[in-house]
This record gives sequence, C-alpha cells and structure tokens, in this order.
Amino acid sequence: MADLEDFGTRNIPHVRIEKFQDVAGYVFPKRKQTSKPLRDDYAAHADALLTQLAEALGPVPPADADARLSLPGLKPGVLVEIETKAPKLDTSGPAKIPTNLQFTAEDIVVLKSERRERTESAVVFVPDDARAFLASRLENYGKDPGNERRPDIDKFEPLETLVRTDAAALFTPLLQHEILDPVWWELWVREAPGRADLVAAAARKDGLDVHPDRLQFPDTIVLHVLSPSRALIQFVSRAPGAFVEVRRATDTIQVFLQEGRDAGLGPADHVAELLARVTPPPPGAPVICVLDSGVSAAHPLIAKGMRGAWSFDEAWGTDDHIRHGGHGTALAGLVLYGDLFAAMADQRELRLTHSVESVKYLTPPGFPQPTVPSYGAITQGAVAIAELNGVESARTFCIASSTDLCSAMQPSSWSGALDQLASGSTLADLSTGEPPTKTAKRLIVVAAGNVQGGQRHEVLQQAAIEDPAQSWNALTVGGYTAKDTIEPFELGVRTLVKANDVSPFSRGSNTIASDLTPIKPEVLFEAGNMAVDVGDNCDWHPSLSVLAAGSDVANEPLLPFWATSAAAGMAGNYLGRLKAELPGLWPETYRALTVHSADWVGPMRERLIGRGLHWKGAKKGPHQEVLREIGYGVPDLSRAVKSAKNDMVLLAQAEIQPFSKAQDGATATYNEIHFYNLPWPKSALEADVTPVSHPAITRVLG
Repeated sequence: MADLEDFGTRNIPHVRIEKFQDVAGYVFPKRKQTSKPLRDDYAAHADALLTQLAEALGPVPPADADARLSLPGLKPGVLVEIETKAPKLDTSGPAKIPTNLQFTAEDIVVLKSERRERTESAVVFVPDDARAFLASRLENYGKDPGNERRPDIDKFEPLETLVRTDAAALFTPLLQHEILDPVWWELWVREAPGRADLVAAAARKDGLDVHPDRLQFPDTIVLHVLSPSRALIQFVSRAPGAFVEVRRATDTIQVFLQEGRDAGLGPADHVAELLARVTPPPPGAPVICVLDSGVSAAHPLIAKGMRGAWSFDEAWGTDDHIRHGGHGTALAGLVLYGDLFAAMADQRELRLTHSVESVKYLTPPGFPQPTVPSYGAITQGAVAIAELNGVESARTFCIASSTDLCSAMQPSSWSGALDQLASGSTLADLSTGEPPTKTAKRLIVVAAGNVQGGQRHEVLQQAAIEDPAQSWNALTVGGYTAKDTIEPFELGVRTLVKANDVSPFSRGSNTIASDLTPIKPEVLFEAGNMAVDVGDNCDWHPSLSVLAAGSDVANEPLLPFWATSAAAGMAGNYLGRLKAELPGLWPETYRALTVHSADWVGPMRERLIGRGLHWKGAKKGPHQEVLREIGYGVPDLSRAVKSAKNDMVLLAQAEIQPFSKAQDGATATYNEIHFYNLPWPKSALEADVTPVSHPAITRVLG
C-alpha cells in the first residue's frame, strides 16, 4: 500500500489529544416488529446479498500493488453501492435506505445517498478488516431466529442489490462527460482529527491545487480543489472512505448581491443571518487600522469589530465619502471577515480574532487639499492619530491607495515615509529620546497598485507597481485570483486568466532596476479576475470579485470589490488572524512569517519550474522576471502558525548592529555577526543519518 507518512501535519509545537477519543457505535432502540415482511425467504435473501457482497468487495490487493493512500485514522477499504427493493404498489413512496445502515465501530458507513424514482441508492464504505464482520452479520440475518427478533432486519431487509462502485459515484450530480480543463471542485471530507490537512497534503503531492480557504460543518470539512475531472477521480479513488461527496464548485458571490424578489433573500437578509453567528473580538485583540476614505461604522457587520474611527481633518468627518458603496468600508469589512462570500456560505459560528480601526486620510469632495506637502506626511499624521487615540494594542496599518504621479522606479517621499514608519524612525519616534533600535516598529501593508480594464493585450502586458508600493520596509501586496466562474452565464464572455494565476489587476516590479531593489510585491492575496468579451474587451465582473461590506447600509450593504485594494484587505485579515494565533511577536516577525508561509500555486508554479523538457530549465534572469511579478506566492496561515515534522521553522528575534564607524570616523566597517549553535544530535549526524525534518530558518533582525 502506498504509504503517506504523517510528516506534513502542522501540529507542532501544539499537542493534540484526538487520539484519546473513544468512539462507540450507536445502538438503535429495540422495538417490536409489526410491519408486513418484505421477504418470503430470508435465508435466500441473505445468501443473495452475501454473493453480491463477495463480488462487490473482490480480493484485497497485495501490499506491493495497493495504490490506495495510507491516511492515519482511515482504514483501507472499498466503495459499495447498494439499492433498495422497489415497493410492490405504485402508490407507495420510494423505498428508503435504512437510517441505521452502518456499523460505526467498524467504520462501515454510508457516505452519500440518492433518491431515485421508486428506490434509493447509497455509497457505503467497507474497510478491508470489516469484511468478515459484515458477512457474519448477513449470515446471522439469514438464520432462523426462532422466537427472537431477526437480527439486523431493519438494516438488511430493504436491500436488493450490492455492487462495487468507484469514486465517480461520489460526484453530485454524477458526471455526464469528462471535464478536460481544470475547474474548482468541493471535496467533502469525512471529518476526523487532522484528516482534512492530510487529504490536502496528499492532493498537493498529486499535483492538484488546493485553495487555502475551507468550509467547516459539524461532520465534514469542505476543501476546494482545482483539477480536471479525470485527475480528481483518480485522486479520490486512492482514498475510499475519506470523502462523503464531490461537487462542482459553481457558487459565486452573485447570490448574495441579488435582490430579494429574485432570490428569496436579499443582501440585508444575508447580513442579518451572518450577524447572528458573529462573536466580537475579545478585549486586547490585535487591531488592523485602515487608512482610506473613512468607514460606515453603522454597518452591523463592521460594528461588531470596530475599535475606533478618526479623520486627518476633523472637518471631514469619519464616514466613507466614496460614492457608490464606498471604499474604506469595504476594506474594513475584508479586514474583519475576509471574503464575505466564504463567511456567508458557511454555517458555523464566527468568532472575530481581531478588531478594525479607520483613519480617513483621503480628502473628500468639496474640501481643499491639506496644507501638508505630501501624502507621506499625511500618512504619518494619520498613523499618529490612530496611535494617540486608539487603545494600546498590537496594531497593523493597511493602505490600499496609490498613485502613478510619482514613478516607483525610485524612492518617493511617500514610500520613504512608509519606510520611516515601519522602522520606527519618524521625527516623532526619534523625539522620544530613544535610540532607533528601541523605538516601536510598525507593520504596514500597502497595495501594489492596479491595472485598469481595456483591451486584452494592454491589460496583460507588464505594469509597474505604483507609489508608494516601492517602500522597502512595508509589506507590498499584489493579487492572484481563484475566481473562475461567471454567473449568470453570458454568451461570449469568459474569464481572462486561469484560476490560481496572477490577477490581471496586479502590478509587479519588472520594469524597476533589480540590482538594488527588493522583489515587489512580496505576496499575493485574492484580487479578483477580469471578464473578457468577444471583442477582447476586459473589465471587472461582480461574480469574479470578492464580497465586501458596502457603505450604503440601507440599500446596498454588500457589494463586489476587486483589484489590489481587495488583496490589501485580505492581507489585513490574514495578519489579524496571525497575530491572534501568535501574540507578542515583533512586527518584523509577522512580516517574515507571512512571506515565509507563501508558496506559488497553479500556473504561477509552472512559470517558475516549467513543464516537460523545460522543467527547471530557465536561467536566473527569467526566474527573476517571474518573481518580480508574483513575489513569493500566496501565504498559507497554517504554515505561518505551526510547523510540521518535515517543515520546521526555527525563529530568532534578535538585534544586530552589522556595521560601525571605522577609526577614521568617516567610513564604515563590519561590526558583528550572529551564529546559532543548533542542538542537533552529533552522534546521529556523524552516523550519516538523513534527518526527517528540513528546518527553514526565519531570522528577524532588529
């Protein structure tokens, strides 16, 4: 059997206790049988079922020829499809699958059932080590019980046929034809401690793209996988019993934007439903401060996590002044919840892990521009307002505005102001009398800037990041997209890029001198896709966008939001959750963990490593060009929070002064270096033993 070691589970350093759980089978209450027997000869019926069962199960494959995955907690087994006996009378309803047709102690379970015209069918998982048990239960069912109640009659009496089936039977609806292009699927994983993580790791090992977001229900976890149908069937067939169902992921945010008269529920109803499941963040929770156009603090979803709202000029007020739904309000909503589509499509309780603040620093219409000389100074002033008025807490700043008035080919006053803020070296910081090494540092997220819609060839050409995204010390966020479904269907309209590719809205740093400038953007978050029509015209589309909060609470509480503004909001949500999971670290550490956790997915990875004869064949120059467009990829929160046995993070927070003045007082000389004497077992290393873990060192310098 193909063994998948449990080295990739991210459960270090936390200790889990799921293995101590004791699960017993549910015993159905006994009651007197008064219904008319369905079988004239129960012995013959039992023999027929036993014969069918033997054929359905087939021989157990030898260990050296078993392609099934070995997942901890999941027994190897096969899938069997059963069908009930149709009732004799046409007026009777369809014969149902018995609700207790499973033996949980042996892990014989019904995965899914389907209603047919007069019968029901079900896919049942039968572990290899439970075959004899199931056969013995059928044998006892066929024996004469004498004056006792026939054993398991409620389970087996309605059954008519048992046949072997394959992974295709788990698809809902059943596949009518092969889907050659990769599309998004929902894998409904039968819940057990850590199983969804193991399934996701196995899928990635098989070359399938797994979206980091997932939905959680009481007994299943839904993973989203991008794959052609054949590859997905092959993967699902290697883990029979792990999946309850497989569905095509066709949902978009469109349903939450429809008017109530069309969908039965309007946006306000969806907001109210989610609101009832939301618990506010706890006192002292991390804070993400949005510097933008203000916020509609009255929005019920935002009010749940609103910590404070201020304005650079008190005369402006704090409300969101952007017309047609606002901008800062959408950002604040994404910071709190991420893409609201995922939250609204889920059914679980949602506990906010962090709060949001707003400082309005964009001048509203009808007001003169501020007298300060640059938006760099305005940004520093806005940060000071939040720090002076806000509650003392771990705070991250989120900026989603940019300009092309100043080229990002070189530093600007705005990008320089961000560098000062991040490093704790503004005039206000230094006026405290503390040395730069002791001043408070800040984590600042800034959007890379956007490509506008237009002709296809114009949209897809390389575009440089906008000011102030060239800031060295800020975390620059570009966009990728997992959105690939246009709804409702529009003839001749299709998505511009494939799922898991760089968003067409995103900008990179290919046109910026690469010898002395860092890779920008560093990471990518969901920014939405573009739609392209038969005339090659490209533009945003509601169903290819994320779902966000709108400033018009009464008339449009939900709206589509896209481009790197959306990506910056998603990054704020990520960092809020990361800080809540790992409190008390330096801002530099959170930035380092975010970048360290990133990876390239789908088409992005193919551009780096190639395919076929071109696998890893490109030289450094082409690789650098790709990196300056996609950065280090899409961050994975689970990787940032926890290590695994084969992926360990060694984290060091330390202050270092690498240079100092030479004796002449005018030139610099090397000052110090840090070594880390890792406690590896010397005897094991000298014995030429290959360690099973490959640590990645994330080093944060102060």
